[in-house]
Amino acid sequence: MKINLTQKEFFKGPLLRYFRELSIVILGVAVTFAGSSLFNSRSTDKQLKYYFNAIKMEMEANLQQIDTLSLFLEYSRDFANYLSRTPVNQLNPDSISKWEWDNAHNWSVFETSMIVTYMNDAFETFKSSGMMSYSKTPELLLQIQKCNTDLRNMENTTNSYMKDKVDKKLYAMDINSGSTIEILSNPSNKPLLSLMGSVGFNESCWKNAKEVAKELKACIAAIEKSCYADKNNRK
Repeated sequence: MKINLTQKEFFKGPLLRYFRELSIVILGVAVTFAGSSLFNSRSTDKQLKYYFNAIKMEMEANLQQIDTLSLFLEYSRDFANYLSRTPVNQLNPDSISKWEWDNAHNWSVFETSMIVTYMNDAFETFKSSGMMSYSKTPELLLQIQKCNTDLRNMENTTNSYMKDKVDKKLYAMDINSGSTIEILSNPSNKPLLSLMGSVGFNESCWKNAKEVAKELKACIAAIEKSCYADKNNRK
């Protein structure tokens, strides 16, 4: 009986109060950490939504540029087809005139350089922010990374072609400041004629622009379907 009494007194004593108080403290700390973790998680998700939405907005702006560029490259490709199948001495001023200025788009295959600069500031800022590691969509990040790489490669290739065209056109005008037909017919302007009549290159640039546009649309759709989509900006 003494043992049982001692046990009862023991469990009613200071040690039991100590364990109770310790349990309360531990529970309080656990609740605090859980609340802090939940807050941090929500804050992280909010920041990720901001970055993904900014990337989507940039892609939409880039897509508009590519759509315009695709039309111009298609326009240039058609002209290259004409030059490739027509001997220089048979070039027709009336035929060429329709490429000299397009009233529907306000551009000329000869004068318009169509230098493009695509935006990727949001993605670069995202990469340097350290937030990527918190993303729950690694496949989407890889998709965006590939899209940006392809976009940059297309930008370099297209702008290199445009600069080459401008340089050769300016050189041709120095040699012969006559009409377009005279410039193209001048044997000294063969480099310009070869560049403008490069069907394969124009076709390649046009197809590349179409493929990158398709990639951009897929990325935009993937972001809109992800857990980080900004529902207020969904179409």
